[in-house]
Amino acid sequence: MKKKFLIGTGLLTASILLLILFKQSNLQNTSVKHNEVSESINSEQPEQEVINDVKDITPISDDVAESIVEGNEKSSNNFRAFDCKPTLSLFERSQYELFANKTSIHEEFANVKNDAARYLHASVALFDNNLDGEIDKKRILDKLIDSRGKTEYPKLVDLLLLKYCTQNTNQCEQELIDQIVDDNNYDGAFHFIMANHYLKHGESSLAEQELSNFVSSNTITNTFGRSVYAFHRGMQTLGYDNTMLNMTAGVGYAARAHLHSWQPISMFCGDEHNAEICENIGYTLSRLGNNFMEHRMGEVITEKSKQLSNSTEKEKPQEIKRTRRNFEDSFVGQPELLKMDKQLADYFMEEFGRVGEIKAIKNTNEKIAQLLSDPVYYPCDEQ
Repeated sequence: MKKKFLIGTGLLTASILLLILFKQSNLQNTSVKHNEVSESINSEQPEQEVINDVKDITPISDDVAESIVEGNEKSSNNFRAFDCKPTLSLFERSQYELFANKTSIHEEFANVKNDAARYLHASVALFDNNLDGEIDKKRILDKLIDSRGKTEYPKLVDLLLLKYCTQNTNQCEQELIDQIVDDNNYDGAFHFIMANHYLKHGESSLAEQELSNFVSSNTITNTFGRSVYAFHRGMQTLGYDNTMLNMTAGVGYAARAHLHSWQPISMFCGDEHNAEICENIGYTLSRLGNNFMEHRMGEVITEKSKQLSNSTEKEKPQEIKRTRRNFEDSFVGQPELLKMDKQLADYFMEEFGRVGEIKAIKNTNEKIAQLLSDPVYYPCDEQ
């Protein structure tokens, strides 16, 4: 009897052990299958996953500001080409689009992931006056300063800092501004920001030196810069005062930087008293321009200026108002246009609205993305 009981107990124990082992085996198989399915999904939709990742950190709030340039300093894609290829365009278009809460730029640069998104939002937080009082801009500024030279995107950080510091000189040390320009001496974008800064403060000799540095530097902006500098010097030779020089230099700065860009020249050339001067500006640019975009801008300046000068007294008020809007509509100055043919450029000129109010961009994302990755258009001689 005792022997039978032991045998029965042994069989029961063995059955229980086998049942446990069987369940564990099933769980492991299920886990493996689940992982395989997850990996398959992830491998099939990597871009969508990254896009969601980027959008997860919008919009900026006071909480996000605390860690805006901290965290994942290494992009998983190791996209180092970002710093010398689309950096300027990314910086410019972040201002151009994100000021108006546009998000298409996230999709075009989805593979850059968190670092780039942090700096984009940092730029919006710093430059957007609507956020004054809502977030601690000084804290963001300090973190950007502290991140200099510590990230994969040093040029983007420096561009943000220099642009902000020249607009808010009371918040930055002059030593910091000088250091940023020295560290990026080969890049004309920094020289052009400084030229504009000096012109605004009436330091024409320093501005002229920076414009000269801009023209001679190795940069994606130097093609347009040669025309800007040419008619800036032309206006100087003709004897126009500093106000005129400020405006002519502002044309080129606005055309490339896109920071509420064409408003100064549109207001200036929208005044019939400046029609003759604007005709000269337009004619010079149309003759000296290095590509279709520059010729086209010069032609439009000349055309609109002639319309103003030929207006009757009765027509002038309405004409001036419409011309100012037409200038802003025509001179978005997107750098991508420089590589486009005449027909497409004309289409963009007509379809783009004011800066930050894009009407046509969603139909051209593919073309723009292709241009942004063009190694010829974005030289990278430094790396």
